[in-house]
Amino acid sequence: MSLIGHYYMSRPELPPLQEAQSLEYWTASNGVFVRAHREGIEAVIPVILRSLPIPGLFPLTTHITMEYPLVPLTMVMELLAESWKARDPQTNAPLEALFHLRWQDGAWRWSKPDQDQQSTSVTPTAPYEPSLPVPLIDLHSHHVMAPFFSDTDTRDEQGYRFYAVWGHLDSSPTLLVRLGIYGHFLPLPASRVFELPSFLRDGFSGVALHALGDGWLL
Repeated sequence: MSLIGHYYMSRPELPPLQEAQSLEYWTASNGVFVRAHREGIEAVIPVILRSLPIPGLFPLTTHITMEYPLVPLTMVMELLAESWKARDPQTNAPLEALFHLRWQDGAWRWSKPDQDQQSTSVTPTAPYEPSLPVPLIDLHSHHVMAPFFSDTDTRDEQGYRFYAVWGHLDSSPTLLVRLGIYGHFLPLPASRVFELPSFLRDGFSGVALHALGDGWLL
């Protein structure tokens, strides 16, 4: 049986997810959506949206569920401090940093994988941490630079998890979050994944939400 399924929304409701398949593509009246489940996340997100409906099919609604509590404020503050401390030991120049967050033993835990840290990039030196579960959240820092997802990020971030980046840590700390499902991405309010201190801006744009039309649900 193929791990990828292709289906049409010929009924008004989605059937139960087939556990044998890791990925399902659904053609609906309002576009093409991808549905997937992993430990901690269940999601249906758009791949292509249509302004004119496809006759004979029912619409789908964007839906994302994180099955665990928000990453707590204490951990967010701890990671901000770790990001600020990421500096070249010789020049004190800011460096990017990468963190992995997991839900383990009933609590959020973070790790800092072995990585090559530069002023404008950070790259893990191994594809994963073999002694730990696959991360649920991948967070990296742009330090004093603006936060954004670069073309390199999009090329590298091909797993199924939440991806986050923060920057402007010296002036107006800002956090961006998106869900990635094997190369398909959807921007999200950071407040849907993290508890945010009052000084940390949620970089989610209402423009991104508006682009989803009336089918948005989170």
